[in-house]
Amino acid sequence: VMTAEKGVFPAEFTEEISKVVFAEADRLVNIQKESGYGVAMLPRDYVWGSNMVVCNRGMLFVLCAINSKDAKADEYKEAALAQLHYLLGRNAVDYSYVTGNGEHAFKHPHNRPTECDGIDDPMPGWVSGGPFKTPVDEAAIKMIPKGAAPMKCYADHTGSYSTNEITIYWNSPAVFMT
Repeated sequence: VMTAEKGVFPAEFTEEISKVVFAEADRLVNIQKESGYGVAMLPRDYVWGSNMVVCNRGMLFVLCAINSKDAKADEYKEAALAQLHYLLGRNAVDYSYVTGNGEHAFKHPHNRPTECDGIDDPMPGWVSGGPFKTPVDEAAIKMIPKGAAPMKCYADHTGSYSTNEITIYWNSPAVFMT
């Protein structure tokens, strides 16, 4: 409980929270190091909006790098950068999941105004939901081969709401991470 006079948490509470947060960051760094693409994701983590998971983990790495009081700060920085690299195209489908960024940026977000505005390219800076291990929309089901690895379950198609939707709350952690 916060003390009313100082407005701070008791030291033992802060220390316990720090231990939990850094332990999770260390667990995710180990996953990231084992990944061929440097992403801190296991197959089960490719859920609807998986790029938010990537960005949230990138935020955790950034915060741990800032608050680390030892040599691990550089390790957390590198892990955060690896999440950003994944988002910008170092991934199994070779897409930048950010519109307007990179040679292979996705171009067909699930966003009706973008699709019908008569302009070929979408507004830059939107983050795609990303691969979803169990796509449910017709477009993704048609485009993604059955049995595809979770990180390959992505369709750059306007009709693919389960892999290519855009939302503000997926963009927010990407902005923080960059």
